[in-house]
Amino acid sequence: MMNAAIKGLTGIVVVLTGRAVHAAPTFTPIGDLPGGGFYSQLHGVSANGSLPVGDSVVGGGGFNLITSPCIYGDGGLVSLGLLGTSSARAVNADGTAITGVCDFGSFDPRGTQAFLWTPSTGIMLLGDLDGGVSVVPRSIGRAISANGLTIAGIGESDRGTEAFRYDVSVGTFTPLGSLAASPFGSWAYGMSADGNVIVGLSLNALGQQEPVRWTSTGLQAMGFLPGATGVTPAGAAYAASADGSVIVGQSRSVASGQGGEAFRWTADGGMQPLGDLPGGAFQSSAYACSADGNIIVGRASVQGNCGPFGCGSVGQAFIWDAQNGMQNLTQILTFGGIDLTGWRLEEARGVSANGRVIVGVGVNPQGLTEGWIADLGSPECRADFNADTVVDFFDYLDFVSAFADGSMTADFNIDGVLDLFDYLDFVAQFAVGC
Repeated sequence: MMNAAIKGLTGIVVVLTGRAVHAAPTFTPIGDLPGGGFYSQLHGVSANGSLPVGDSVVGGGGFNLITSPCIYGDGGLVSLGLLGTSSARAVNADGTAITGVCDFGSFDPRGTQAFLWTPSTGIMLLGDLDGGVSVVPRSIGRAISANGLTIAGIGESDRGTEAFRYDVSVGTFTPLGSLAASPFGSWAYGMSADGNVIVGLSLNALGQQEPVRWTSTGLQAMGFLPGATGVTPAGAAYAASADGSVIVGQSRSVASGQGGEAFRWTADGGMQPLGDLPGGAFQSSAYACSADGNIIVGRASVQGNCGPFGCGSVGQAFIWDAQNGMQNLTQILTFGGIDLTGWRLEEARGVSANGRVIVGVGVNPQGLTEGWIADLGSPECRADFNADTVVDFFDYLDFVSAFADGSMTADFNIDGVLDLFDYLDFVAQFAVGC
């Protein structure tokens, strides 16, 4: 089949030699929902980059702010509905299913519950694991699979705080256990596209918070980065690549001391430290990665305000790849022509499958907390697969090779799943040319 496709396309290769034009980066503040003080944030984005999700204040004040889960689209910031104090934490590949949490307060029998939102059902409360000592639910949805049929998060069972896997099709919770029976505790924060790998942290036999992953073979400890002498190890895994082979998070390290350092983990390479941005205390954390795990975003530390007793540290969104290492996202956008005067991008919390659309939270020029969307600019001619600014037969060969190897770089339709549709879409784009 591949050879036949190659022969069929050789006739058009000679005309596809124009230079590919790249779209400029863009930066979009999301604003705020009506009601209450000004406050918004984004926690994630769909694999195709089209639908960021988060929350915004709609009422209350002080320590009793009321937030609504929200999405940002062509119509701006839109509420998903108001049930208690709520937040949207994760969205599936195409934006048709969202999970998060609704908190009804300490004295409400509905407690705190993970939810599932779809366009046809609206917000549906999911309940919790069985047997929690709180009697009322205490669950939070933190991750969702590409097809929207599996949710992972944190609940309460008869053993204590425990990570869960929720099957949407049958409406059941599965407890995921803990590294140790005592002390007991586990938390799930991220998931692979197919829902077969869940990542988070668990208490180990020494009572340390250790990064872990759940697979078909059960719960597996991931260990820690080498730490400073006398410092208790601690860490967490926050996200996984589409196939679950790359996991990112944070661990205490020699460099960070009692703080934490962002890491990238693979089965072959183990846990690799990603460093920190210059200035401020050493503190970084990786929150999300692209489908292939080669682009990572999160929060690092830079120098903050200085006073008579020294200088403080503030959060700064970063982007990492193997070629460039950790880079300040504000600088990347500024070099791309974006005016970010007055802005401080505190955290990058989500990234699209292709690593081009990044969402997070920051402080705007008015000193208020606001969510933002950064698009690093996508090649207008996507047939330029090897990004050498020339569309030719080498792009086709490189795509076929990546597709045959199962690399998520060949996820051409950016839906978080590598399948025949990616191949067909690439061939169609290649045939059209630029």
